[in-house]
Amino acid sequence: MKLLHNNLNGILISDGVGVGKTISAGYILLFLISKLNQSGIVVCPPSLLIKWKEELESKFDLKGIVVTNIEELATMENELQTIRSKKRPTVYIMPSSILNKIKFGEKTQVSVIVFDEIHNFRNDETLGYRNARKISLHAEYRVGLSATPINNSIDDFISELSILFPFNSREAVSILIDDLWDQNKSMITNSLVTRFTKEHLGIHFAKRIVKTAEIEYPQEYIRKIKNIISKIPTTRDSFFEKVTYYRLAASSSQAFSKSVGIKEELIEQDPKISAASKIMDEIKNEKWVIFCEFSETVNAIEKEFVNRWTTFVMTGETPLLERQKIINNFRESEKSILIMTPVGSEGLDVQFCSAVMNYDLHWNPMRMEQRIGRIDRVGQEKDKIYIVNLLVNGSIDLRILQVIEEKLSLISNSIFELSSLIKQKSDKVIEIFDKRSFDSEFEISKKFLQSLKYWESFPLEDYSIIPKINIELCNAEKLLKSSKQEHVNWFKNNKEYTKWKNDFIKKSKPIQERINLYS
Repeated sequence: MKLLHNNLNGILISDGVGVGKTISAGYILLFLISKLNQSGIVVCPPSLLIKWKEELESKFDLKGIVVTNIEELATMENELQTIRSKKRPTVYIMPSSILNKIKFGEKTQVSVIVFDEIHNFRNDETLGYRNARKISLHAEYRVGLSATPINNSIDDFISELSILFPFNSREAVSILIDDLWDQNKSMITNSLVTRFTKEHLGIHFAKRIVKTAEIEYPQEYIRKIKNIISKIPTTRDSFFEKVTYYRLAASSSQAFSKSVGIKEELIEQDPKISAASKIMDEIKNEKWVIFCEFSETVNAIEKEFVNRWTTFVMTGETPLLERQKIINNFRESEKSILIMTPVGSEGLDVQFCSAVMNYDLHWNPMRMEQRIGRIDRVGQEKDKIYIVNLLVNGSIDLRILQVIEEKLSLISNSIFELSSLIKQKSDKVIEIFDKRSFDSEFEISKKFLQSLKYWESFPLEDYSIIPKINIELCNAEKLLKSSKQEHVNWFKNNKEYTKWKNDFIKKSKPIQERINLYS
């Protein structure tokens, strides 16, 4: 409803993890493709191509065509150039990496384009961002999906909105946000954003049982890695590089050794792998999803467990077309483990599993929540799920969390609960980082806190209209029929809908006027 009436033809859906952003986008695609008799486009991470195709075809009877190469792109462009027909509605699903190869004609138009995980385009200096804005110009309507639209700073939010409103400059969007924030936050959010969370909806998929295991690396190991890092040549990006090396060392000795090109075994037995094995034996869950940051750590974990568990691996090197097959095999196998790098933490659904292990910690709790949301979502049949966190004492991520915990708790109650995770720093702990690397990373965390404070304070009125919604239109077939009607009864009471629509248009009009003025 907002998309149809905010006069900008764009909307950011920022519902929490597991609430159903993909389903919401599916309804939008179904309605607008039918109403406008034009095809649609979904741009998503490579790992989600097959998932989108299956969701659209099974839940909405929409034909999904995956586009991953030049030949398929040429076919799509040719089909979009043809005269509209009464053929079955089509949605072209593509990874962002192919956007730079699209050469739409000036008159080529699609009904709607959906950017899944739109925060991946948040950096306005990248080619990906520019390509996203370019393709948006060819869509009548534009939809962005992200549970975490702000990862680093409010600039992320501005970039995302400027993709959804491509006829206005990014500078105009930036001025709009800055101008209205102090005056009327609700004018921004209620017109341009929808945001539902499990907490506010009263949805509780399963009880979370959180367990932690503290890891102490030997002093000799820490001395060795610090000595090696100190000898690495300094570059312009040395602070970033050093933080990565320290993270590698806290992830696994194998990952660190490979990254610096040494064959020497820095430690005889990695205590982290031992702790993971012990706690899995204690919980005795039949399936585990294990998240870690580095592919070499994935290999080390697989080597440890391959003789006792059925193991599956998913990293950035895993071919796209094999990823869904891996998930299916993981589902069907008994006593199985899926070990993955962050490539799997966005959009992946494994709610048939009820235990997740954060093998590598990250100070950004939204990243942690993304991981947990892979199992704690609609479709989880277990009454309780297990969340295991391995805490490496002295690691840079744990130290930052110890510093920012209080501020983080004051800002947000809707992200991953940290109280059971964070303990006070001990004077006896040897730090696996240096001060300059910590200060550099801490500055990033402060920007994140400021942005999170901004985002969490967004006022939204959406919850108040939920009881009024005509739930019959949640049926795909009935929604499809309604797309051909001049007037759609979105509310149970049509008079209430007319009043809401008129009020919404009135409130949204200043947004359109200001952004056009700034442009």
